[in-house]
Amino acid sequence: MLKSILVPLDHKSTSERRIMAATTLGQKFGAHIQGVHVLPTLEHMMQTIPYMPYAAEVYQQHHKSLKKQAKALLEHFEHAMTGAALNYDRVLEEGDQDSIYKFYSRCADLTLVNQEDLTVGSILNQMSSFVLGSGLPVMALPENMLFPTIGERILVAWNDSAQCARATHDALPFLCEAERVTVLSVGEYDKDQVPTTDICQHLSRHNVNVEGREDGVADNVAETILMAAEELNADLIVAGAWGHSRITEVILGGVTQRLFSNKLLPVFLSH
Repeated sequence: MLKSILVPLDHKSTSERRIMAATTLGQKFGAHIQGVHVLPTLEHMMQTIPYMPYAAEVYQQHHKSLKKQAKALLEHFEHAMTGAALNYDRVLEEGDQDSIYKFYSRCADLTLVNQEDLTVGSILNQMSSFVLGSGLPVMALPENMLFPTIGERILVAWNDSAQCARATHDALPFLCEAERVTVLSVGEYDKDQVPTTDICQHLSRHNVNVEGREDGVADNVAETILMAAEELNADLIVAGAWGHSRITEVILGGVTQRLFSNKLLPVFLSH
């Protein structure tokens, strides 16, 4: 059951994307939505702003301004949740953003994050670190959503790895409610084709409307997955995250890297 969704809130335009997705999923599952915004501490600001030192009053004024902006952001979140008749709560914290979001994510069934372009320069970016460190599922939302629905037609990218098995089982609330689920196995040049029969039988015991599809060996697994998703009109991809190290995936072009930045379809990830 999906009963608790975490929405990290910030002042970026992408925050609205998370609020909209939370509204859709909250109504779909009857889930409680928790909006969390994290402010830097005054001490952290004074230590990390990479410019000439300012008088303490300047930092205090900036910190006061951030608190005012945070209040408006949380009020906007509250208005969206109230308008959708959803159960919610909102939290304002001060401290290390990554640590605080991870803390709250471990008390939620799902956390909504944004997709990112993963390059060597951003390899330790906050969202990929969060996916690895949270310990629980995340949904990475694209810049441009192809469909207004999420989880009606699901593509499971299956390769029988521990990460993929974890993601598939974590996604059961979505899979059980979906109109159609396709489990796709794509062979890699140095590995045998992974059959889909067993995992499809397992999912069918959960009353999932599922079918298997084995597309043989492909030079580019990620692109094959995305092409299949387009062909099937999928509105959600389920995948395991970072079966290899992030540096290897970024340099060699791993599947997680490409799916995490596909810009069109939301991706449900577990590690």
